[in-house]
Amino acid sequence: TETLWKEISAWKFNENFLKQLIPMMQNRMETLGDLIEPCLFFFQREVSYNSQDLVPKDRSIEDIPGIIQTVMWALDELTIWSANEIEKAVHRVIQFWDWKIREVTGVLFVAIMGQHIGPPLYQSMHILGIDLCRRRLMNALDASGGLGKKKLTKLEKSWQNPQT
Repeated sequence: TETLWKEISAWKFNENFLKQLIPMMQNRMETLGDLIEPCLFFFQREVSYNSQDLVPKDRSIEDIPGIIQTVMWALDELTIWSANEIEKAVHRVIQFWDWKIREVTGVLFVAIMGQHIGPPLYQSMHILGIDLCRRRLMNALDASGGLGKKKLTKLEKSWQNPQT
């Protein structure tokens, strides 16, 4: 029991990790118990959802793979993994697709957290880290049907040269 407790504490159940969550959740909590459910995704390797949960109103599932792929490319270009830089990367995707911010962030909330609402998105992604965010985005890409080789090539050219 003591060994397991030490491993869990070293993993995430420790003061340093929980102190990152509390400022994000403090104004969203009525009781202390309100911290746990919206923050479960921080303690899970993978999150679960129905693929249709990724789709914003007035969009289709066919729209989602391109959004997720460009988010991954934008995040891959970051040299600093911070909430501010993640937000800038997401805004680049929003401009590229000319979608509303809530549409793109709605896709990301589900892909990253497995839920439509939760703690602040960019801070949560920062805390989760690039590897876990990338894994969850890859899972969402698969869940939404992915991109074929032709579509991926065309999208990549368009992403790299948005003027053409």
